[in-house]
Parts: sequence; structure tokens; C-alpha cells
Amino acid sequence: MTQGDIHNTSQTLQRQKTSIRNHSQISERDKKILIEGNSNFPSFLTFMRNKDHSKTRINRYLQDWKKISVYTSWNIEDVNKTRMAELIGELNTGELCKKNGDSYATESKREFKKSVRKMYTDYIEVYKEELQVEDDFSGEDIINFTLTRENDYTEPDRLPLPETVKALVEKAPRVIDKAYIMLLWSTGGRHGEILGLKWRDVDFSSKIGKVIFRDTKTGGDHSVPMAEALPFMRDLLEKDSRSDEPDTFVFRSSHSDEQYSANGAAEILSRAREKTDIPRKIKTNPHAFRKGRTVYWIRQGKNEAWICKHMNWVPGSPTVAYYARVAKEDVEHGVAEHLNLQEVDNTERESKVLTPAECHRCEEINSFQADVCRKCGKALSTGDLVKEFQVSEAKEKLKTNMIEKEIGLDDGRLEKEAERIVEEQMNG
Repeated sequence: MTQGDIHNTSQTLQRQKTSIRNHSQISERDKKILIEGNSNFPSFLTFMRNKDHSKTRINRYLQDWKKISVYTSWNIEDVNKTRMAELIGELNTGELCKKNGDSYATESKREFKKSVRKMYTDYIEVYKEELQVEDDFSGEDIINFTLTRENDYTEPDRLPLPETVKALVEKAPRVIDKAYIMLLWSTGGRHGEILGLKWRDVDFSSKIGKVIFRDTKTGGDHSVPMAEALPFMRDLLEKDSRSDEPDTFVFRSSHSDEQYSANGAAEILSRAREKTDIPRKIKTNPHAFRKGRTVYWIRQGKNEAWICKHMNWVPGSPTVAYYARVAKEDVEHGVAEHLNLQEVDNTERESKVLTPAECHRCEEINSFQADVCRKCGKALSTGDLVKEFQVSEAKEKLKTNMIEKEIGLDDGRLEKEAERIVEEQMNG
């Protein structure tokens, strides 16, 4: 489980219990089953805690069962096949709906069904004798539905690109905002993993640095390079007055000095986006960053196994498999390559958008935004990024000239000649 409580689940769970306990439309028997229990049986809440469910999951189960208990005219343990069929039918048709009359979304309906299944095939199945349900009660017989899930993948052209991230970082006003956005992108980490970082989990000992996500969704700790985020995290290290306290959360509210909540961190992205001209169709929520980084690595030629390991996806992740399939070069591109009519490929240029600039004088790693080295003050306008771009342009011009003059040079000599021309321009 990720460090901290970014969703304030402890407070939410307490409010959920109070709401159920004080609700006039929930029977006393259902209250006993859901949150109180007695000397004969533990509550559904206690049962789930003993099963080591997360607070987020427990909150969801209780939230759904509060609504079901209010909606139905029968107590929880008085279920039968007919009542279950009617309940699920009314959920599917929208009769069991939100307070405003709107039908629940497909995913919400699925969550209701998960809560129902958990109650009857797990909890009541275990305590049916103590709850005095019928001897022949079978949760699996009662449940007359299956839990299916339609994959709803965001199309790659709606996911953030390096240019998207660059635009957000340039409009983000604070050091902590920039560091958060860059780390979200460069590591491809889950939202909770990023917000769960403490300063003891951040390592600056190498050129690219690394962070360690603790107790991740896939189990255990996961180490991943900071890469493009390194200069921004170093800036945050220097600015944060508590960065020398190992157990202090890295991303904290400026008002309370407490760990950022999920909503609070998401606002960083929202505020920055309002100042950009990023197309409306592009998603910039935290999970879109993770998917966008996945597509980025696929475009850089990484295979699915590498991506799953590097970004801590479950091995064989269907999400990675989906994006690997749709993000690959299309058939027309392959045909064009075969016919030596290669289309312009922006993959290499894309990989350079957020690349840190290394100072040639002191070897300090600077952010892509830096104009001068943060350590020695040397101008970076002739740093690696600009130089690489100019070498690329000079190389193209040389190719054109050689074609016109019918002069032959291999690619290595061409590269050296282009670098020589750029060096002369820079130093001249």
C-alpha cells in the first residue's frame, strides 16, 4: 500500500460509519451487519479489515451497501434469488439511481455488483450460521450475474506527449509544481506512488538519479530513474526546508505542510493547463500521464516486457499490450520504408524535448528550461540540445548538397562533418 493517505480514507471511513449509524432508513439489523456486529458475529466492516482490504475498497463497499440498504425493503440476510434478480435488474435499468435521478455509469454499476458479491459469497457465506440464514443458503446460487469489464482505453492521440508536459511545466508557477509534473511523466509512476514519496526515497547519487516507490500496487518496492525530472527534483531539494528530514513527504501542501491529497495534486495539473493552449482532446490527468509515458517508450522502441518491468505494470499487462499494438508504425509506414520513401519520423526529436542539458564546463545536469548552468553560470545556449538540433539540420543540408554534387559519404563521416560545421559556427 502506498505511503500516506492521499485520499483521506481514514476520515472518509469514519464519516461513512457515522452516516450509516445515524441513517433513519437503514434498519437496526442492517446496521449491526454493516458496521457494528455483536457477540455472535463480526460486522462486515471488521470482516473486510481482517481480510486486509484497503481503506479505499472498504469505503466503496460500505458506500454501496448504504445505498442498497436504503433502497431495498428487506434486510441484508433476507435475500433470495428473486430479490437479487429484481435488485440487479433495477440497477441495470436505472431505477436504483443517483439522488438526482441519473442512472449510474457502467463502472459504478459494476462496483455495486462487486459489493453485492462480496457480501453474499464471502461474508454471509462464512457467518451464515451465526446470522441464522437458511441452512441451504449459497452465495453463488444467489448471485445471478457475472462481472465483466469492457476495456475502455484512451486513444493514443488523446494522451500527453513530451510537448504537452513541456507546456505544463513552463506554465507551472512553483518549483514543487514543476517537480511533480516532471516526475509524474519521467517515472510513469502511479499517482499514489508519486505522492507517497518521502525524501529518504529520493537518490541523487547518479547522473540520472532514482526514486523508490514503496509498497506498490504490484507488491514490494520499485526503483525507477528520475531521468528528465532530476534537475527539477534537485531544485525542490534545495528549496524545501525539510528535505533533510528522511521521513518527510516530498510533495506537501504549502498551507498545512501535510502530504498532498490526490485532489490537491491534481489541481497542480489543472491550474497549469488553464494557462496553456493544449488541445481540449488531450487528457492531462495523472493516469493519462502513465499511459502517455507507456506509449512514449513504445515509440522509442522498447518492448512490452521492458516497459512492464520499468514502469511496474503487471507482467503481460493488457494495457501495455493494447498500446503496443496501436502505437506501432502502421502498415503504410512499413511499405514506405520498404520502397525507400520513408516518411518524416519525429520519434528522435520527440525524445529530446524534455532532455536535460549537461554543462560542458562543470558537467552539471540542468533542466530543459535552463539558459545558464545552475552551478557555474555558463550559458547553455550552445549546450547539447541546441547543438544536437543544429547538427541534425547541418547534416540534412550536407546530404542535399552531396546529392546535388553526386558526392558520397557514409553516415559516420557525415555526422562528423556536420559537427565540425556547427562547432565552427558556435565558436566563430
